Amino acid sequence: MRFLAIEPNSRRSTGGFALFSELVNGGAKQGKNPNETTIFMDLNAKKDEGDFGSIDLVLGLSGAARKTDENKNKTEMELLVGQLSTLLAIIDEQAPRGDKSKFTWRYYIPFFVELKRRASWNRLATTLASPAT
Repeated sequence: MRFLAIEPNSRRSTGGFALFSELVNGGAKQGKNPNETTIFMDLNAKKDEGDFGSIDLVLGLSGAARKTDENKNKTEMELLVGQLSTLLAIIDEQAPRGDKSKFTWRYYIPFFVELKRRASWNRLATTLASPAT
């Protein structure tokens, strides 16, 4: 995400955005039928930096929500803004309960919480989505 914020419109950013989109969409994949979406979650994911299962679930649900009738006419930027809003709300809610002895909770989580509190995520989402628009 930081790479895309620094270098949003380069040749490399297109691949970076594709990877970022895959991560933000969680395990949501098109199902066997047109109106089906399957959400894959690793129930045995490593927890050495904390249990991020609820965040994984939210990412999968927000990825699946992209395919609903309600979202079918939205731009990539509008979808990303909505997904980041949801993700940052979950991170902000979990931040007080996080294990502050872990690197993720000391360095990454405060960054995302501050993004949400300053409402900077909307500007960031616009920058991140620029390779896709």
